[in-house]
Amino acid sequence: SADSASITVTHAAASQLVIRTQPVGASTGANLATQPVVELQDRFGNLIDDDSTSSVTIAVASGVGGGLTGTKTVTAVNGVATFTGLKFVGLPANAYTLGFTSGTLTAATSNNVRVTAGAPNRLAMVTDPVGGATGDALSVQPAVKLLDSYGNIITTDSSTVVTASITSGSTGGSLSGSTTATMVNGVATFAGLKFVGTPGTNYGLDFKSGALTIARSATFTVTPNVAESMTIKTQPVGGATGSNLTTQPRSEEH
Repeated sequence: SADSASITVTHAAASQLVIRTQPVGASTGANLATQPVVELQDRFGNLIDDDSTSSVTIAVASGVGGGLTGTKTVTAVNGVATFTGLKFVGLPANAYTLGFTSGTLTAATSNNVRVTAGAPNRLAMVTDPVGGATGDALSVQPAVKLLDSYGNIITTDSSTVVTASITSGSTGGSLSGSTTATMVNGVATFAGLKFVGTPGTNYGLDFKSGALTIARSATFTVTPNVAESMTIKTQPVGGATGSNLTTQPRSEEH
């Protein structure tokens, strides 16, 4: 037998895209924690290492409410397309996949990508207060939630303290009881808030925490409370026996 001289082979024609580095999500709106890297390969899995002209484009392949920003089309270098600076906006409850395309090559789809909520940005109402009898506890106690700038509830927050106060312009009312509440999984629920006001007057509450955008409740009213005492406002004055009092008495309930 005889051995031939050594031979070499080259890759076949480009056939497919293959993800070398899977994308990994971060907080919504931020750069992906791991930026994706994609290879151009032939049908046998060989890298097309002499291709530095083909472009690869990324897009959201699945998942509701997801969006990409940044440079979404890059040119391969030696058969490798490396993405940088991609930002992803999505809903923390949802899973997303990202798709990669390049002309007629077989496309590639990433593993699931998830994001977390962004930085705290604002407060929003969950439950608006409903008034009761003046001086008593509100018949429905308010609750507020902590949101990022995209409207996602920051469910990891169980420490932010929220303070309730009367909305500016609501005159003649006073708030007492537990005027602060602490977030539990992103929601602060008040208990024992009491309100004194004039029946029939509209009032509102504001909810504040540091530099966060405040939440303002819908308006509410209070009703009269049960009378606890009576005061004589005008004393009676007698007249001739059997006749009307010359001054009739007048009383007031409190």
